[in-house]
Amino acid sequence: MKKILDTDKTGVSIIAFGAYLPDSHIEEFRQRANSNIRRIVGGLMLTDAIPSITYHLYPDVETKLAETGEDANGHVDRETGDIFIVYNGTVKCDGPHELVHLLTKHLGYSNLVLGEGLAEYFEENWNGEESDGSRLRLPHDDWVRRFIADGSYIPICALFDDNEFWELDEEGMVSYPESASFFRYLVVTYGMERMLNLYSSFGRRAPEGVPYERFEEHLGISVEQAEIDWLNFLHCP
Repeated sequence: MKKILDTDKTGVSIIAFGAYLPDSHIEEFRQRANSNIRRIVGGLMLTDAIPSITYHLYPDVETKLAETGEDANGHVDRETGDIFIVYNGTVKCDGPHELVHLLTKHLGYSNLVLGEGLAEYFEENWNGEESDGSRLRLPHDDWVRRFIADGSYIPICALFDDNEFWELDEEGMVSYPESASFFRYLVVTYGMERMLNLYSSFGRRAPEGVPYERFEEHLGISVEQAEIDWLNFLHCP
């Protein structure tokens, strides 16, 4: 049996832009980051050495955009081990999501539903937006039920095409929680090992039809039927 990594030996560096955070907050952040690493290592049964990880914290998305050229609240550079996030009183992108992207580098870049689904799988909730613009944190499954109820649900079969993923949901406010809920259901049903094998079986923007074919090859079921089974599992009409 392979030995799981000793995560107590993992090094996490933190750089706060303009020293806007006190040392006590940075140390709390470091502890959360190490806790997230332990969860991911255990959940994915990782055995390869974890690279040095450097977090770059920014007070707002405008500063992050000016410094990195990326306007998302969080992004990762898998080659260098750097994670860039917005971290303030309202937006705290300190969860496992970007860490998962970094620590699964050895699996390659998968289809977007599986890639973002796996990253969100380790998040407890999704910080979504209400119709009045207010923010609300709910489990991914609950968001899917709300999307179906209000008509904003996007079929997983459509999202499974990488060429359509961002076209159908530019901000990812529906596709991300849907992908996470779908991925979690598949892990419960088929196990993490089979899901990771599926994850690594094709690259980003695979040729037309390949993701659907590989899905059925690995799980013995079509994406269409898996979507029906998942929604039934959630007791969705």
